[in-house]
Parts: sequence; C-alpha cells; structure tokens
Amino acid sequence: MKFHFTKEALEKPLQRLSMIASSKETILSTLLVESSGADVSLTATDLMRQVRFNLAGAAIEAGRITLPARKLMEIVRTLTAGASVEVEEMKGGDFIRVKSGKSRFKLHSMDPDEFPSLDSMEEMTERVSIPVQDLRLLLKGVASSMAKDDVRTYLCGCLLELSEGHLRSVASNGHRLSICTVEGPWQGLTSRDFIVPRDAIKDLLGLLNVEKDEEQPVDLRLGAHHFGVEIGGYRLVSGLLDGKYPNYKSIIPEPIQRKVQIDTPEVLGALDRAALLLEHDEKRRVLLSFSGTGLRITAHNALSESADEQIPAHVTGEDGEIAINPDYLRDVLDVSRTGVMNLFIRDASSAIRVEESSAIKGWASTYVVMPLM
Repeated sequence: MKFHFTKEALEKPLQRLSMIASSKETILSTLLVESSGADVSLTATDLMRQVRFNLAGAAIEAGRITLPARKLMEIVRTLTAGASVEVEEMKGGDFIRVKSGKSRFKLHSMDPDEFPSLDSMEEMTERVSIPVQDLRLLLKGVASSMAKDDVRTYLCGCLLELSEGHLRSVASNGHRLSICTVEGPWQGLTSRDFIVPRDAIKDLLGLLNVEKDEEQPVDLRLGAHHFGVEIGGYRLVSGLLDGKYPNYKSIIPEPIQRKVQIDTPEVLGALDRAALLLEHDEKRRVLLSFSGTGLRITAHNALSESADEQIPAHVTGEDGEIAINPDYLRDVLDVSRTGVMNLFIRDASSAIRVEESSAIKGWASTYVVMPLM
C-alpha cells in the first residue's frame, strides 16, 4: 500500500483519531488504513466507539495496513506547513515507511486482520437525515448535563428520542436536567429511544462545532445495539448504553406565575465573577435573591471573602431567594438562543424551571436546576 497527503489534510483527522486510540501498544493503539481505489480511509476504535475519516484521492497503491496512531500524529504535527507526507508499506508488511522531505521514519505495523470492527452502518436499518445546525443545537444544549462518572451508567450519556416529526435530546446528572427538541420532516418512523455514550457525543460535537456548512445533512442510523453518524468523509459508530432512562418528565416543574426574566449575557458575567471566589470551595454555592426589578447574586467562601452582584430583571410574583450551584445555571444560560430566559421559581427548596422567554419556530428547550439546601 502507498499513499501521500499534505500535512494539512492529515493533521486534523489524526488529532481526532489519536484521542480515541489507546496509549498502550496494542492493536487498539493503531489506525486501520484502507484503500481499494483513489480514496484512503483512516479508522480508530476503543471497542465502544469507532471513528473513520475518508480522505479523497491520494492513494498510489491500494491495500490495508495499520499504523501507530499517536506516533504518526506527532510526526505530522511537527512538520512544516505545506509539507508532503508519503506512507508506504515495506516488504513483508511488518513495517511502514513514512517520508516527508529529508525525514524518514520506519514504524511498526500490526496485522490489520486483528483490528476490531463494530457493526457496519449499512446494517443499521433506521435512518434519519438532519442538518448540521439542528444536530449541533440538540447536542450542545444538553451536553453539559451528562454525568461524567456515575454508577448509573445510563446517565453517562445522552438520551435521544426519535418519533414522527421530532428528535429530542435529554441529559441529566441527577442535579440538573436538559431537554431539547427539534422538528423535522421525518414521517413513517417507529418511535424509539436510545442512549448514546458521553464520549461519542463529545466526539460528534467536536466535529459539528467546526463544520461551516450549516445546512449540510448529517446521516443518523440506528441498529439493534449501535448508533451511527455520517457527515461528509467522517463516520462514527458507537455502542449504545444499556439500562432504562428515568422518567425525566416527572421531575419537570410546571410553569408558575412566579418568574424572573433575565438578560443572559449580564447574568453570565455576574455568575462568572461570583464563582471566582468559589474556585477552591468544595460546595460551590451562590444565592439568588429577586425582588421588584432586580436580581441579586451573592457568594461567600471559607476565607470570608464575598461577592455581590446586582442585575436588572423583571420579577413577576413574590420576592424570594434560592441557593444554587453557579455552574449549573451558567451552563443553561450559555446555550440560550434568544438572549433572554425565564426562571420559574416556586420556593427555596424546589427545582428551578428555565426556558427561553420567546418561542422559536421548530425548536423547544426546557432546563431544570436543583437547589442547594
């Protein structure tokens, strides 16, 4: 096998793939490189998810090899801009020669037949197409609420609910809940819900965040045990998390008359400044006090330092106060699409319901933040 690319064509795919590849010297630390024609595909897996990039038109000789992912990435990363990289399988197949200018590298190659493969996307029968912008909004709106390390493994991912005309994303870590729904031209679908692992969601978001064509279609596919995504030359296949997701609808507070309407940029700035004092506090806590036309945010730490921020707000109903983790509210406000949000607050011991202040066609989002007692 033999192929060549520029540094720029290889660098970003290699960076993403090397984050999935294992750091231990096993078959999981390698990339599977394949070509049956002009194109070359690079694949990495950690057994739970598999990512493939298809790079167009640079194969000189077809074939199938493996390459050490991190070593190749570091070689390409340190080359000068515009450098050409040539990769060639050496006689016997145990080593690969990498050339760029006057630099030469001999890298060990493992048997490509040992490279594990997840379910093929072609075997996934259910299929949905969604624009880049809509999928990005769905995932970005809930990503921060996914649990990072919880014995309830079903919380360490994102619940996706697919039904006729709607796709919904849901995430919760037990202290907050995020729900986003987008409408689409999906008819004749069988309603289904499935939980995609956190790492797969993060991988996909990383790619969507740099995709410039907002209307480019993303192909979503579903199998019995796997979830697949294809966008341009990028393909992700991930296993699904087992377990039944909790009945999240039962914990969403009903909208009430008592609400605080806030300008999100102003409150974000105030929360950031107040949180500076809580950097080393184990229990991050700020107090929201609201009355009349204002919202007050106060924070205190173990050194008796304090922060006091007063912000204009439109308060409907009785005055009151509630203590929260500033990070949880900040994450919600950071994904606001209108710049103005409503906080529905029943009392100091009840969850806060947060929503956009005005409707967005084809879109709905609801957030729940639990209080600190």
